[in-house]
Amino acid sequence: MKPIVELHLHLDGSLRIPTMLEIAAAEGIRLPASDEAGLGRALACGTVRASLPQYLEHFAHTTAVMQSRSALTRIARELVEDCAAEGLRYIEVRFMPELHLQGGLRGEEVMEAVIDGLTLGGLSASVGWGLIVCSLRHMDPSVTGRMVDLAIRYRRQGVVAVDLAGDDAIPALEHAHHFWRAREAGLHVTIHAAECGPPERVREAIGLFGAERIGHGVNAVKDRRTMDLLIAHGVGIEACLTSNIQTRAVGLYGTHPAWTLLKEGIKVALSTDNRTLAGTTMAKEHALARKHWKLEEADMRRLVENGIEMAFLDISARLRLLASAAHDANP
Repeated sequence: MKPIVELHLHLDGSLRIPTMLEIAAAEGIRLPASDEAGLGRALACGTVRASLPQYLEHFAHTTAVMQSRSALTRIARELVEDCAAEGLRYIEVRFMPELHLQGGLRGEEVMEAVIDGLTLGGLSASVGWGLIVCSLRHMDPSVTGRMVDLAIRYRRQGVVAVDLAGDDAIPALEHAHHFWRAREAGLHVTIHAAECGPPERVREAIGLFGAERIGHGVNAVKDRRTMDLLIAHGVGIEACLTSNIQTRAVGLYGTHPAWTLLKEGIKVALSTDNRTLAGTTMAKEHALARKHWKLEEADMRRLVENGIEMAFLDISARLRLLASAAHDANP
């Protein structure tokens, strides 16, 4: 069974490199290289970084070309088209509007530009999408408040959830109340937790932020209480294999904790995280899991179905996707 949804996908980590170069040339932006091969190397595609914080530094290059309305719309549209070309039928794209204000745009203009791009891509490629608005742990909680305000304002125009990303070694409890505001407004919550930080980040995400899904969550496997909490609350893990290798959150594909979490009865779905920085696709991530975890077809079907069941969609939409995935597997 082939994947047809992706749930953990960062807009600013998934740009086409030729597009970056074209926007940089048109807008007078200096990038670390002026050709595709050089820029690919500069963005660390396919290489291992020393740590998660070092990996995150590379977003300065991608966000540099995401400061105009036209650039944001184009990049969002192209991402949907790239996912459609891979056979995906529903994606959830996340980004942080605050990172796109350097060119003079207002937060509302940033949101509308990205929504326009996702809408155009979705219509042309017949792909459904949901938008997740992020904040970052190291920033002041007032920034998170503004991001949640934007998410709530655009919740009827495609925003489905809010997220807290960044270096999860940093505790961020002072941000939590904003996420409950989002939940009260009808939005979902997913939190980056226990990627490189300790297992208690997952417990905080569930108990204090109201998380329904966890981004990465690899260190949850180190603590039985944390795994039991994931099971008890039905909280799924958005696993990103290649990205975790690159940030040194995990040492080897074969020992990636997501397989242990899956065997423990925790819902796990695979995602790319950052298609450009990781140099990967959903097909590659599923192939890596099959190869290194020695999965049978039933295990692969479980991963695909978990992704659909974990999507921030209503039950009827999830049932349609499950039927579609089953039809693809048995035409």
